[in-house]
Amino acid sequence: ISGGEVTATGTGSYSDGFPEGDMAYGCYIYGDCTISGGKLTTTAHAASSSITTVCGIYVFGINGLTISGGEVIASATGEYGSRLGIDSFEGAIISGGTVTATGGLAGIFTHSASKGELIIEGGVVNATSVDENGYGIYARTKVIINDGTVTATAAEAGGYGVYADYS
Repeated sequence: ISGGEVTATGTGSYSDGFPEGDMAYGCYIYGDCTISGGKLTTTAHAASSSITTVCGIYVFGINGLTISGGEVIASATGEYGSRLGIDSFEGAIISGGTVTATGGLAGIFTHSASKGELIIEGGVVNATSVDENGYGIYARTKVIINDGTVTATAAEAGGYGVYADYS
Protein backbone atom coordinates (compact mmCIF):
# COMPACT_ATOMS: atom_id res chain seq x y z
CA ILE A 1 0.00 0.00 0.00
CA SER A 2 1.58 3.26 -1.05
CA GLY A 3 -1.37 5.65 -1.11
CA GLY A 4 -5.11 5.98 -0.87
CA GLU A 5 -7.29 4.62 1.88
CA VAL A 6 -8.27 1.00 2.55
CA THR A 7 -10.77 -0.19 5.16
CA ALA A 8 -11.21 -3.91 5.80
CA THR A 9 -13.51 -5.58 8.32
CA GLY A 10 -13.92 -9.24 9.22
CA THR A 11 -16.83 -10.16 11.46
CA GLY A 12 -17.50 -13.74 10.47
CA SER A 13 -15.37 -16.79 10.95
CA TYR A 14 -12.88 -18.61 8.76
CA SER A 15 -12.16 -22.30 9.28
CA ASP A 16 -8.79 -23.49 8.06
CA GLY A 17 -9.55 -27.16 8.67
CA PHE A 18 -7.49 -27.36 11.85
CA PRO A 19 -9.16 -28.55 15.06
CA GLU A 20 -8.02 -25.46 16.97
CA GLY A 21 -11.14 -23.56 15.93
CA ASP A 22 -12.24 -20.80 13.59
CA MET A 23 -10.50 -17.50 12.87
CA ALA A 24 -11.51 -13.96 11.94
CA TYR A 25 -9.30 -11.50 10.03
CA GLY A 26 -9.65 -7.87 9.07
CA CYS A 27 -6.79 -8.27 6.58
CA TYR A 28 -5.06 -11.63 5.87
CA ILE A 29 -1.89 -11.45 3.80
CA TYR A 30 -0.23 -14.70 2.72
CA GLY A 31 3.07 -13.17 1.68
CA ASP A 32 5.06 -10.08 2.55
CA CYS A 33 3.35 -6.78 3.27
CA THR A 34 4.84 -3.32 2.71
CA ILE A 35 3.02 -0.13 3.67
CA SER A 36 4.74 3.10 2.62
CA GLY A 37 1.87 5.58 2.57
CA GLY A 38 -1.87 6.00 2.62
CA LYS A 39 -4.17 4.78 5.34
CA LEU A 40 -5.10 1.21 6.25
CA THR A 41 -7.85 0.60 8.81
CA THR A 42 -8.68 -2.99 9.73
CA THR A 43 -10.98 -4.57 12.27
CA ALA A 44 -11.58 -8.22 13.05
CA HIS A 45 -14.35 -9.16 15.43
CA ALA A 46 -14.75 -12.43 17.32
CA ALA A 47 -18.43 -12.98 16.63
CA SER A 48 -18.81 -16.45 18.15
CA SER A 49 -17.31 -18.69 20.81
CA SER A 50 -15.93 -21.07 18.14
CA ILE A 51 -13.40 -18.41 17.10
CA THR A 52 -9.98 -19.00 18.63
CA THR A 53 -7.82 -16.48 16.73
CA VAL A 54 -8.73 -12.95 15.68
CA CYS A 55 -6.32 -10.61 13.86
CA GLY A 56 -6.83 -7.06 12.65
CA ILE A 57 -3.88 -7.66 10.30
CA TYR A 58 -2.25 -11.07 9.80
CA VAL A 59 0.92 -11.33 7.69
CA PHE A 60 2.51 -14.66 6.80
CA GLY A 61 5.42 -13.94 4.48
CA ILE A 62 9.13 -14.71 4.62
CA ASN A 63 9.97 -11.02 5.19
CA GLY A 64 6.90 -10.25 7.30
CA LEU A 65 5.53 -6.74 7.64
CA THR A 66 7.34 -3.51 6.75
CA ILE A 67 5.82 -0.11 7.53
CA SER A 68 7.75 2.96 6.37
CA GLY A 69 4.98 5.54 6.15
CA GLY A 70 1.29 6.19 6.17
CA GLU A 71 -1.20 5.39 8.90
CA VAL A 72 -2.15 1.91 10.07
CA ILE A 73 -5.00 1.27 12.50
CA ALA A 74 -5.55 -2.40 13.35
CA SER A 75 -8.07 -3.70 15.88
CA ALA A 76 -9.17 -7.12 17.08
CA THR A 77 -12.38 -6.94 19.08
CA GLY A 78 -14.94 -9.19 20.74
CA GLU A 79 -14.99 -11.49 23.73
CA TYR A 80 -13.61 -14.68 22.20
CA GLY A 81 -10.21 -16.09 21.22
CA SER A 82 -6.71 -14.66 21.17
CA ARG A 83 -7.31 -11.20 19.73
CA LEU A 84 -4.24 -9.62 18.10
CA GLY A 85 -4.20 -6.14 16.54
CA ILE A 86 -1.26 -7.03 14.27
CA ASP A 87 0.17 -10.54 13.97
CA SER A 88 3.21 -10.71 11.70
CA PHE A 89 4.46 -14.27 11.93
CA GLU A 90 7.97 -13.66 10.55
CA GLY A 91 8.52 -10.34 12.33
CA ALA A 92 8.04 -6.69 11.50
CA ILE A 93 10.04 -3.55 10.77
CA ILE A 94 8.49 -0.15 11.45
CA SER A 95 10.59 2.77 10.21
CA GLY A 96 7.97 5.49 9.76
CA GLY A 97 4.32 6.37 9.76
CA THR A 98 1.83 6.00 12.58
CA VAL A 99 0.77 2.56 13.79
CA THR A 100 -2.08 2.02 16.25
CA ALA A 101 -2.73 -1.63 17.12
CA THR A 102 -5.24 -2.83 19.70
CA GLY A 103 -6.08 -6.38 20.68
CA GLY A 104 -7.12 -8.52 23.60
CA LEU A 105 -4.00 -10.67 23.99
CA ALA A 106 -1.64 -8.25 22.21
CA GLY A 107 -1.54 -5.05 20.19
CA ILE A 108 1.45 -6.22 18.11
CA PHE A 109 2.48 -9.88 18.07
CA THR A 110 5.27 -11.82 16.31
CA HIS A 111 5.86 -15.50 16.91
CA SER A 112 8.38 -17.15 14.62
CA ALA A 113 11.15 -18.74 16.67
CA SER A 114 13.69 -17.94 13.94
CA LYS A 115 12.56 -14.52 12.63
CA GLY A 116 10.10 -13.13 15.15
CA GLU A 117 11.85 -9.80 15.71
CA LEU A 118 10.05 -6.51 16.02
CA ILE A 119 12.34 -3.68 14.92
CA ILE A 120 11.21 -0.07 15.36
CA GLU A 121 13.45 2.47 13.62
CA GLY A 122 11.10 5.45 13.50
CA GLY A 123 7.52 6.59 13.37
CA VAL A 124 4.91 6.54 16.10
CA VAL A 125 3.78 3.18 17.49
CA ASN A 126 0.86 2.75 19.90
CA ALA A 127 0.22 -0.88 20.87
CA THR A 128 -2.40 -1.82 23.46
CA SER A 129 -3.68 -5.03 24.99
CA VAL A 130 -7.08 -4.79 26.67
CA ASP A 131 -7.21 -8.23 28.34
CA GLU A 132 -5.85 -9.41 31.67
CA ASN A 133 -2.34 -10.90 31.27
CA GLY A 134 -1.97 -9.27 27.85
CA TYR A 135 0.92 -7.64 26.00
CA GLY A 136 1.12 -4.24 24.33
CA ILE A 137 3.97 -5.70 22.25
CA TYR A 138 4.92 -9.40 22.23
CA ALA A 139 7.89 -10.61 20.18
CA ARG A 140 9.03 -14.21 20.05
CA THR A 141 12.72 -13.33 19.70
CA LYS A 142 13.67 -9.66 20.08
CA VAL A 143 12.28 -6.17 20.33
CA ILE A 144 14.72 -3.58 18.99
CA ILE A 145 13.84 0.11 19.30
CA ASN A 146 16.35 2.42 17.61
CA ASP A 147 14.21 5.51 17.09
CA GLY A 148 10.64 6.72 17.01
CA THR A 149 8.01 7.09 19.69
CA VAL A 150 6.66 3.88 21.20
CA THR A 151 3.78 3.52 23.65
CA ALA A 152 3.05 -0.08 24.62
CA THR A 153 0.29 -0.64 27.15
CA ALA A 154 -1.21 -3.62 28.92
CA ALA A 155 -4.48 -2.16 30.13
CA GLU A 156 -5.35 -4.89 32.65
CA ALA A 157 -3.67 -6.64 35.59
CA GLY A 158 -0.86 -9.12 34.99
CA GLY A 159 0.13 -7.76 31.58
CA TYR A 160 3.32 -6.41 30.03
CA GLY A 161 3.85 -3.30 27.97
CA VAL A 162 6.71 -4.93 26.03
CA TYR A 163 7.59 -8.62 26.25
CA ALA A 164 10.26 -10.56 24.35
CA ASP A 165 10.28 -14.34 24.71
CA TYR A 166 13.81 -15.55 24.06
CA SER A 167 12.96 -19.24 24.60
